Amino acid sequence: MSEMSQRQFAALVGVTHRAVQKAIETGRITLNTNGKIDPSTALEQWRKNTDESRRSFTDLSRAATAPMPLIPANEPDSADADVESLAGAKEEDPSLAAYRASRAAREQLRFQREQIELDQLRGSIIELAEAQRLGYTALRIVRDAVLNIPVRVKDIVAAETDSTRIERLLYGELTAALNAIDLAAIMRDEDLGDSDGG
Repeated sequence: MSEMSQRQFAALVGVTHRAVQKAIETGRITLNTNGKIDPSTALEQWRKNTDESRRSFTDLSRAATAPMPLIPANEPDSADADVESLAGAKEEDPSLAAYRASRAAREQLRFQREQIELDQLRGSIIELAEAQRLGYTALRIVRDAVLNIPVRVKDIVAAETDSTRIERLLYGELTAALNAIDLAAIMRDEDLGDSDGG
């Protein structure tokens, strides 16, 4: 396989260009005299000197979705050997593969937990218990407002004979009771006064 640039090698291995730069800076892979990468040498150095469990999610997803690079037709044997050596390295130690999988799963769960905590700090989500408490409080306030209407209008309705006026009266009372509910106060967790009382 002919020499290649750092970006080409990054595409071959399935990592970011920066990951290859760091590998060169730390001496995990070396450049040839032309300042280019000899893929067969670099692949062997990469396999020996890289801890796969420390690869980032970006590199892991890039490696999983990266298309296989086109191999020059004049050197199929060395390219096949390089690909086989990488595949063989993954199959050599099943416990390392299991460790990488469990570590990736743990990191994914950690990411999800941190995302939830960030959403909570931003105020875009709340805990289930808090949502249940707010729902209960809101429904209790609605119930109390509606159930207080008969106490207020019973004498007026009893004296009224016009059904249209009774309907208008009840509609007005229901509308006023429902409009008086302050959802913003519930969300601010303010003292809701008689909301818990009958």
